[in-house]
Amino acid sequence: MPDALPLPVNAFKRALAEGRTQIGLWTSLGTGTAAEILSGAGFDWLLIDTEHSPTELPMVLDQLRAIEGSGTTPIVRPAWNDPVLFKRLLDLGAQSLLVPYVQSAEEARRAVAATRYPPAGIRGIAVVHRANRYGRVKDYHVQANREMCVLVQIETRRALAELEAIAARSRAQGGQAHRHPGPRRRGRPPLPGDGLHLRGRGQRHRRAAQRGRAAQGAVCSARALGLGSVLNRAQSISYLRTL
Repeated sequence: MPDALPLPVNAFKRALAEGRTQIGLWTSLGTGTAAEILSGAGFDWLLIDTEHSPTELPMVLDQLRAIEGSGTTPIVRPAWNDPVLFKRLLDLGAQSLLVPYVQSAEEARRAVAATRYPPAGIRGIAVVHRANRYGRVKDYHVQANREMCVLVQIETRRALAELEAIAARSRAQGGQAHRHPGPRRRGRPPLPGDGLHLRGRGQRHRRAAQRGRAAQGAVCSARALGLGSVLNRAQSISYLRTL
């Protein structure tokens, strides 16, 4: 019998717990080659987007394999807050999820529960899959919960109003304030840049994160982070920090 393999450590979750700022890049390109190139660019994490991209499950698997061993932590954004989608992504080996369009503490709690095995949650149990190294990680179902990291996206005024409850009661590890969609103007749909009128609410976001012991983050340009002219047009740079 081969020796048991260790459960992979979620370096991203450890860094947030230690209060270290984590800067990452989003990819919607959907290929393992692109993920392999980006994972060697020196970012702390790389987010594989399945909400606003054509990326399907086999494409996520290719990218997870390409990122492995690079020192960059993969994060996956599911298309929706759906435990069936979560289950399949987690079985592929994803340990960190960014959940879109979370509106309340209850929705955030459901997201967290979908990543935990019973009795802490409702994640379905399978005996052999990539996450447990095809059965070679001893007691995977006992160990896996501690490495799971759930981030929630705060994208609406309703979610902003629920911010304190989401941070304090959901057990989510972090939240990201999205700068769009914004208000409808002149009869047109919201566009990126309209914003969520976050002025004056940044401190509230920070205080909510502190009280809930969660990280806070935002999407911003490379220029805003001072990463140089080469990346100035990359609008999908993000950072997360525990405060």
